[in-house]
Formats: sequence, structure tokens, C-alpha cells
Amino acid sequence: MLQIITRVAVYALALSLGASGCSDSSGDHNLSCDLAPASEVGATLGLTGLLAPVAGIEFPGTAYAVTSCSYGLGNNSRTVIINFDAGTDAEGFAASKQSFVQAGVPVTDVSGLGEAAYFCAAGTQQVASNTLVVLKGSTSVLIPSGASRAQEEALARQILAKL
Repeated sequence: MLQIITRVAVYALALSLGASGCSDSSGDHNLSCDLAPASEVGATLGLTGLLAPVAGIEFPGTAYAVTSCSYGLGNNSRTVIINFDAGTDAEGFAASKQSFVQAGVPVTDVSGLGEAAYFCAAGTQQVASNTLVVLKGSTSVLIPSGASRAQEEALARQILAKL
């Protein structure tokens, strides 16, 4: 189930990029995995032994330069993925939210984070897959993980403070 939600999350991000007037992530912010070091991510999400993130750029060969940070626990499993996009506008953000709704994933608006935010919960108690998506200015932060909503919101607050 986590893989399915992660795919929906990446699809939502791609949809938001396609719907927005995007720029690459080399703009005003240095959107790197340094915004979310493994020690901070692990402590906030309650994960011990989280490895340093593997950074990548999603959608190579396109105008979209999205910084994607994948964190594992040492057994080659990706437990947390944080995506940063410096080219998201309100229309693209709304489109990404709608992609979750269309996939049948329950979506809840979140107040008090950035200009807009929403949270998606799916899976079971044994295999939870939660995703928090936040828009601050033209930067969106997407955090799919198995952590709770409160933990993901706490992590988002830490990241947003650095933007």
C-alpha cells in the first residue's frame, strides 16, 4: 500500500508541475536535502537509524527540477521521501490535491502550515501511508511516510522555518 500511495504522491507532484507555471529549483531557495537532515527527520518521525538521504532530481530531461530526498533504514527500504519543488503555484497545488481525491484517498485540509496544506491517510494500522503536502510561496514540500499526521506536521514546520 505504501508503494501505491507513494506513486500517487509522485503523480500528484507531476500533475502539479504540469499544471503550474514552473521554474527549476535553482531559484530563490537552495532546495536540497540539507533542509531535512536524517537526524532531524528520524528524531521528528520517531525513526532510529535513519540513513543520510539519497538526493535525486525527478523528471530528468524536463523543465521540472524537483529535489527528491529518500531516506532508508539500512535494509534498503525507503521509509521516508521528501520532495521539494520551487515552481508550484496555487493551481498546481490544487491539482495535486485533486489527484489524491480522484485516487480515492481521503484528504483533509491542514491549517497553520504555509499558505495551504493537506494531509492524506491511507493503508492500515500495520502499513500506514500518510502524506502531508504544504505550499509556502512557490515552494511545495511533499512528505509521504508511515509517520503520524502530528509527526509529519512537526517535520514540515521545521523545514518551512528554513525556507
